[in-house]
Order: sequence, then C-alpha cells, then structure tokens
Amino acid sequence: MRTAALALIAAAIAAPAAAQYNPLEAQQAENRVWAEQQLTQQQALAAQREAYAAQQRAQTAAAIATLKANQAAIQAQSQADANTPPPLNEALAASADQMAAAQARILAASNARILAITGGSR
Repeated sequence: MRTAALALIAAAIAAPAAAQYNPLEAQQAENRVWAEQQLTQQQALAAQREAYAAQQRAQTAAAIATLKANQAAIQAQSQADANTPPPLNEALAASADQMAAAQARILAASNARILAITGGSR
C-alpha cells in the first residue's frame, strides 16, 4: 500500500513535467548551449592568437635590441681601434728600423773617423 502511494506520488510529480515538455524549447536550449560553447572556443582561440602575436612582438623586439647592441659594440670597437696607437709588433718593427738606421750612421761616422785618422788607408 505504501509502495503504491509512493508510485502514485511519483506519477503525479512526473506527469506535469512530461506534459510540459516542449521539443522546440528543448532544441532552443541545446542551441544556446552549443552557441555558448562555440563562443567560448572562439574566445580561447582569439586569446591564443593574441598571446602568440605578443610573443612574436617580444622576440622581434629582443632581436632588434640585440642587433642594435651588437652594432653599437662594433662601432665602439672601431672607434677604439682608430684611437689606439699601433700594436706592439709595429712599434717594435719601427724601433728596429730606427736602431738599424742609427747603427748605420754610427758605422759611417766611425769609418769616416778611421779614414780621417789613417789618411784614407787602413
């Protein structure tokens, strides 16, 4: 008896819900859910595209900054090279040439003295 009463109550509750079912409203609700899902997906894709574009802009800016820094370093090195005296090897070579010229002058002067003293004969 109690089971029958519960079944009768359940049927009474289900009957109005079944009577109120409208296939058009159900389809419209499904369409709204689908449209919301599509909108969410499109928004997620748009956010991904914007993040990718921002990443590309950041990488491009970093590459440009690196190139500018390298260019500035090259210009600074070129300026430093222009203001630097000749390297040590060049200075030593010039010094050796000067020393050889001085030795040649000393030798010539010494020979001239010897010739003056000896009267031209050795």
